[in-house]
Formats: sequence, structure tokens, C-alpha cells
Amino acid sequence: MYTDGSKVKGREEAGWAVFVWKNGREIEAFSGKLGQAEVFDAEVVALAVALDLAAAEERALVLSNSQAVVNAVSKGFSPSS
Repeated sequence: MYTDGSKVKGREEAGWAVFVWKNGREIEAFSGKLGQAEVFDAEVVALAVALDLAAAEERALVLSNSQAVVNAVSKGFSPSS
């Protein structure tokens, strides 16, 4: 699974996406908008969705391009931090 979050410069809303690949091809894609949010927030939502999807699988690999989110999750990130 690949995750991503983004925000267009000058806009308030951010978006997220998760792409699920199996046997070398994309089989599903999920995405959404967050309204007024930062890229970090969108990256966190994308990772949370991917981890939720991965929990239903026997084996799963989740890839994120956000070092900040990976660091936050590995340190026990909580939204109130």
C-alpha cells in the first residue's frame, strides 16, 4: 500500500490517498478531503486508513513518503501533542 497527503498552495483544504497494490497491479484506491488542514494531517489520515486496511490482511507492506509522520507514529504520536 502506498500513502500520500497533499495540499495545493494557496488553498485551505488538504487531501489524502491510499493505493492498494497486489501482484504488481493497483487493485483499489481510497481518497478524501480534510477541509482546512495541513499536509501533515492528510499524511496521518492516509497512514491511518492504510493501517486499518492492512489489519485485515495476513501480510501487508505500507509505504509512506512522509518522514515526519513515520517519526511521529514511531514515537507514539497523539493529536494533542
